[in-house]
Amino acid sequence: MICDAGGGTVDLAVYRLIGELQNLEIAEICARSGANCGSIFLDLRFRELVRTLLAEHPAHLDSASLAYFMHSFSETDKLSYEGESQDDTMFHFTCFNVEDPDDPSVGLSNGQLSIPGNLLRREVFDPVINEVLQLIEDQLRRTEQMVDALLLVGGFSGSEYLFKRVDERFGSRIKVIARPSDADTATLRGAAAYGLARRPLVSSIVVPRAYIMRVKLPAEQEDYMKRPAYIQINQAGTAICEN
Repeated sequence: MICDAGGGTVDLAVYRLIGELQNLEIAEICARSGANCGSIFLDLRFRELVRTLLAEHPAHLDSASLAYFMHSFSETDKLSYEGESQDDTMFHFTCFNVEDPDDPSVGLSNGQLSIPGNLLRREVFDPVINEVLQLIEDQLRRTEQMVDALLLVGGFSGSEYLFKRVDERFGSRIKVIARPSDADTATLRGAAAYGLARRPLVSSIVVPRAYIMRVKLPAEQEDYMKRPAYIQINQAGTAICEN
């Protein structure tokens, strides 16, 4: 199973490996799935948490201040956060504005907003990561056979907490759960390799859905004999059979 956890979406696909490494092919064995639960939703939930904590401090809620808070979170703690082990850790985010620097009741002190780890986990990380776990669970159920390996790729796969939760949830059912060191560029490099291979690499796919289109065909001689009541002339002047 490939779990491509990116910024906007998390996409899952399950493949069977065919052949030797030199002439490897893959075959999709069930319809792929995905959802809007990528890492950007951590940013959005963090922004809402900041808005809630600083509701009485509008000096820190203008667009520039919120963007500064989100940038600080994204560049530091978003991927390095480790979960329950940091519940008692305080995470500090410098305010963009120097006005209104203190309110200990909401964690505002000397121009810094301090947020406890358990609050970050409960309000920011767990809702998004729980959705990713459920997505993987649903995909395993649809596969209906043993999955030997789960590979986490994409920028969001760099989250220590996400990897930990995936390993805890599925480690007893999937032999190998791995995250390449360069997972954030895996999709790009895979696309390049696919283009340069100049041979079929994907032997089969499973379409996630099918579409039915109703069409009205020109009436045939048999229609005039068996279904004359259903024959009408359309706007183009062609006789069509409605049944």
